Amino acid sequence: MALEACELGNPDDVEVHVFSRIARAGAKAASGEVEDAVALAREAVAIAERTDASTMRGDALLELGRALKAAGSDGDALEAGRTALALYEAKGNRVGSAAARAFLAAPEVSVR
Repeated sequence: MALEACELGNPDDVEVHVFSRIARAGAKAASGEVEDAVALAREAVAIAERTDASTMRGDALLELGRALKAAGSDGDALEAGRTALALYEAKGNRVGSAAARAFLAAPEVSVR
């Protein structure tokens, strides 16, 4: 569905492109395709960074952190999580902040 939304959506709709990549990255990471997950999450971050939408940028960074953690890049994962937390806190997004804090507090266990 996420891929279909991206293909059928307006090519200029940044949210569709970011959130479809976030969803696909999560699915890829869950199925063990961590390299694809990291690539999709990086694409989401690159697209989101062109906006001033701090919550969307935080969401993309948090998903990148999850994908990087699954790939065994714990240091980079924590950096992405910390950046996401800073964006959420600057926006006053309590839900996003809580998700980022939970991610940062999770044990450093990698899939690899």
